[in-house]
Amino acid sequence: MPTPDFYGPNRVAYLAVANWYRRRIIDGELAPGDKIPSSVTMAAELGVSEQVAYQAMQQLRRWGYTEAHRGSGTRVRRRPERQVTDMTVWDAAAHRVARELAERGIVVDEVFTEDISAKIPTLEEATANDWPEGLPVMQIVRHYWSGGEVVHEVTRLVSAETTTLRYRVG
Repeated sequence: MPTPDFYGPNRVAYLAVANWYRRRIIDGELAPGDKIPSSVTMAAELGVSEQVAYQAMQQLRRWGYTEAHRGSGTRVRRRPERQVTDMTVWDAAAHRVARELAERGIVVDEVFTEDISAKIPTLEEATANDWPEGLPVMQIVRHYWSGGEVVHEVTRLVSAETTTLRYRVG
């Protein structure tokens, strides 16, 4: 793959470098475990400043494509297999929660998945779920309604990198 001009018009140099490496990883030119050059070497090889190379390496890590190992450098990260979260299974859990609320005297009229959004998890959330720091996750918020008011809320975080949501309609 030829080295592009990272300083072209309307380009942010470090993102151009990061995207060039990302494309090489996605295309399989760089495999999991392959070493990424140091920012000094990268800068010299690509003709960019060390600051641009450093920022590009940081961006690749934030995107989850690389991981840094103290003493052995930065390597391409193994991408986990995707898994499907079947929301109809989550619906079964919603019925269980509704029964539990009913046992406490709260009658649930409706259950809605009100919000599915992306967020960056806190350090505690990332650590608890063994997610790379800075990798986006999907936040799914489900509300339980009774008498026109929200009486219960369940929030679930799933990895945006490894999860596909599937709904059954009808």
